[in-house]
Amino acid sequence: MDELSRSSADLWNEICTWYWRWVDRQDHWTSKGQMQKWCVNGHDDFQAHSAQAVNDQFYDAINSWHKNNRKGNPPRNRSKRWNKICWKKSAIKMRDDGVLRLSCGRGNDPVLIDWPVDKKPVYAEIGWAGDGYEIRATYEVETEDRTTGDEIAGIDLGEKHLAAAATEDDSFLLNGGELRALRKYQNQTKAKLQRKISRKERGSKRWKRLVRTKNKQLNHLDNKITDLL
Repeated sequence: MDELSRSSADLWNEICTWYWRWVDRQDHWTSKGQMQKWCVNGHDDFQAHSAQAVNDQFYDAINSWHKNNRKGNPPRNRSKRWNKICWKKSAIKMRDDGVLRLSCGRGNDPVLIDWPVDKKPVYAEIGWAGDGYEIRATYEVETEDRTTGDEIAGIDLGEKHLAAAATEDDSFLLNGGELRALRKYQNQTKAKLQRKISRKERGSKRWKRLVRTKNKQLNHLDNKITDLL
């Protein structure tokens, strides 16, 4: 897994380098499609969709930075040594013996995992979780129609106003100020701890202690956000 994680990080760094080189030299903001052709297509270290996912991660970070009026540090100030690896549906297979097979591209050995359920996920990612790698999977779930009666209601979800709901006879707003404050604090905490972690040697005692602290604090904030929602 270390080799895959480093390959994912190397691709991120390559995308990041070329993106900002074009901005600095040509004042040109390279599109995701252009970057896909230049840096991602033909990447032999892992499966094509996994390489595309790294490109998606970078442009999600860029778009978030632009959306916030370019406040804070853009994704360019430091290179990554490690990065998560993602697999889309076409690269995921469930074998008859209950083993999940994650393709790593032609000529590379796949990742094989004893899977606890007899159902193939539509998306999977593997990343570092403090003291080892963990896999996170996404499944398609059929929604159950629980509609009762024939009344009509409209709900507009947001963050400034958590929800604006209206029926034929009434309407109300749920304020999202507390949610915005929690998410802002969560992002600040994550960035602060990640900067500290990046300065430590991976696997050292101080690195492990900081990773545990980061996971503990972010899980606590995730729970507070879930409770609020």
